[in-house]
Amino acid sequence: MRYLIAYYTLTGNTELIARTIATELGAEIEQINTEKPINISDFTKFSLSNISLMHSIISRKKMKINQPAYNVQDFDRIIIATPVWMNNSAPAVNSYIDCQNFMNKDVVLIATIAEKGNAQNTLSVMNSAIRKRGGKVIATQGIGIEKSEQEIVEMARQFAISLGSL
Repeated sequence: MRYLIAYYTLTGNTELIARTIATELGAEIEQINTEKPINISDFTKFSLSNISLMHSIISRKKMKINQPAYNVQDFDRIIIATPVWMNNSAPAVNSYIDCQNFMNKDVVLIATIAEKGNAQNTLSVMNSAIRKRGGKVIATQGIGIEKSEQEIVEMARQFAISLGSL
């Protein structure tokens, strides 16, 4: 089975999970990058760019992203990983989903969340977007990131192993 993992990361937690799963499954991996990079400080300072970013997140808008390197049609299963921002997926992930043709593809969704967060809304909205693009979501997983790196890696590894039985 040929896997592609596409992920967006700001702090590196989602990347750690994506790379762990990619190693376990022997998957190709692609980082989703915005044309204009977002910095962590964009979330902590009051500025016009901060207001625009927050509006994009809340309203589930998209952001301009760099052209994806891979076509999802070349893979058997696609795994998409996003951090949860304000109960939504990262706008770059929304753009990635919107620019791909998931027709007849099995898709797995992963949302990385703070310990007290909830990934259900994020995963539900992403599931709907994938279905609109012709794909079938076969598994979803929220992974808490407020653990040790070793615990995060082990959770990601176990999830990857479970995907092999689907």
